[in-house]
Amino acid sequence: MAGQPDTEFSEWLDFTMAAGDPGSAPSGDAVLRQHTPGAMVTGSKNIYNPGGAIVFPVADSFAKKPEIVVFEARVSGTQLDVDSGRLEFESGGGTVSLATAREELSRVTGGFGDTVESRWTWNLRGRDASNLVIRFAATGAHCNLVAARLEVRYKRDASPLAQNEPAHDRWSYPFTGPPGTLQTAPTFRSRGVDGLARHGFFVLGFDTAPAIEARRGEAAYEMVSAKVPVMTANGFEFAYDPTIDPLFSYLTNGHPQYVADKDAGGIEIDSSKNVTYAAPYEARPFAVGTLAAVAAGETVPEDTVVSFDVDLSQPGTVRYLQHALNQGRLVFSVTSLHAGSQGGIKTYPDFHTKDSLIGDAPTLELQVRLYDRTETVTLSAIVPDSGGNKLRFPTAGGASYGIRWSTDLKSWQLVRESVLTTPEAGVAEWQDVGPANAMKFYQVYLRP
Repeated sequence: MAGQPDTEFSEWLDFTMAAGDPGSAPSGDAVLRQHTPGAMVTGSKNIYNPGGAIVFPVADSFAKKPEIVVFEARVSGTQLDVDSGRLEFESGGGTVSLATAREELSRVTGGFGDTVESRWTWNLRGRDASNLVIRFAATGAHCNLVAARLEVRYKRDASPLAQNEPAHDRWSYPFTGPPGTLQTAPTFRSRGVDGLARHGFFVLGFDTAPAIEARRGEAAYEMVSAKVPVMTANGFEFAYDPTIDPLFSYLTNGHPQYVADKDAGGIEIDSSKNVTYAAPYEARPFAVGTLAAVAAGETVPEDTVVSFDVDLSQPGTVRYLQHALNQGRLVFSVTSLHAGSQGGIKTYPDFHTKDSLIGDAPTLELQVRLYDRTETVTLSAIVPDSGGNKLRFPTAGGASYGIRWSTDLKSWQLVRESVLTTPEAGVAEWQDVGPANAMKFYQVYLRP
């Protein structure tokens, strides 16, 4: 990864500070500080502590957001505590701490303990970190830190997508006629004996492919932002409320769980997918419509754009967007729980559709980071025999495969010489020469 575009690395081959500030400066701009007293820099420029377990954080900051962070360390004697490895960064007012599995790259047996080179990899897609700290500690005294290396690959630039109108839209109402070309789509509720029903809502469908390539695998889409602007129509009168009202404010006054809505204007807006008297429950919407130049409680103007900025802090929302982009189509529903009535002035929203002759159609604005196709290799069989476990898995032409194994799902051993046989077209086998009765977990992966 080092030397490629949008990457950086820091490397420590000769340590200069045994403990404390300013730390050991590498060939890059990260800083490694060892914290345990009693450590020393040896004649071979290693950090060694005969009386305590070395503890060292590695700190780095970035001008761009990191996507992949790789840390490698070579130690001899007492080894690093596998469970101590953490990548930490600040996000949303708190500290995010991420663990990951260890890969053992090499091991050389010596008289004072093995010399082991290990690698830890963190994937930060879907997370934003401007500064990070990687923390490690040894399992005890007599750990000799020989070398370390930090590699970072930055996130690529986001791909924009702007669509001036949906590919498909329609007003959904149980008592309307066959789908046609209505110019407006009102959203409202009705109240029945069981609770509230969303009788009128506006369905929008956007075809995102080929502008954003589909079928990359859902993990290949990192959402940066998503917005759906919709223009109000005319002939209505209701107050603007940009907040999510409590679910229980929609229940009838007198229901044991009813609470009054204290928002400006007391307006009921989208806050729930299921408002029933018997078992009401909260469900956050993807987005709440906001108006740029209207104060809460004021009457919503006609022919005004309502912006629905999708809340990407909700994991379920992000998963839906990733799934939809992988399929090549995004579908949204604009709904509200305003009371519906016939006759007089409408007291519920009404929006222009793509077929409107006087208003703007709904639009879509996306910012997405696209990554390479995500492909996995699934083992089709693990067969114990007298020579050890035999792995079988499907293959594709031109692909190169690697194998690693673990006994605890924390530390993984790379198989350096994974000799594969092909008993039939499109199938590979690998023979593990270790004991067949040993408990092992295997991974087959695609080599870059």
